[in-house]
Amino acid sequence: ALSTFRNDEERINFLLESAGRTGANDRKAALAFLDQASQIVDSSKGKTQLGGQVGLALMYCSLKSSRGLAIVESLMPRLNQLVAAAAVLDGFENNYLTDEEWNMTGAGTLGGLLTALAQNAGSFARLDFDRSVSIANQLERPELRLMTELKIAQGILSDQPSPASLFQLRRRVIID
Repeated sequence: ALSTFRNDEERINFLLESAGRTGANDRKAALAFLDQASQIVDSSKGKTQLGGQVGLALMYCSLKSSRGLAIVESLMPRLNQLVAAAAVLDGFENNYLTDEEWNMTGAGTLGGLLTALAQNAGSFARLDFDRSVSIANQLERPELRLMTELKIAQGILSDQPSPASLFQLRRRVIID
């Protein structure tokens, strides 16, 4: 079925959606879909790779796999570089900053990925609180670090999000 898709983004989306649909009933099958998606993500480049990594991290987390945290941890240096570059380029294609601070509007690919990670920080924290806080502390911009820490606290204090809401967010991260 994967050969019928036009590009890697479509293949990754299909595998993430399949994992999302099967995860509640068959964790092993869902993890197999994610492992297959991971191979495609690893061979991708640019925003397809970064979006795929974020989608994988969210899905692994929803399946209670620490691999999601490992993915996010590995992304931190790259995300910090991209945030610094976006701040320099602010206003050329997107307006990432307001009064010299990162605005969490989700504008642009990078803004959407950061917003998705921050919004789901509580899910990561429920998996491993200390590791999630450690990852959040790796964010170089203080406003991003504070937002992520706030989302960790909110997530720990609230109920878990439904798998459907995680699926919609994952879909938006990869497609947009």
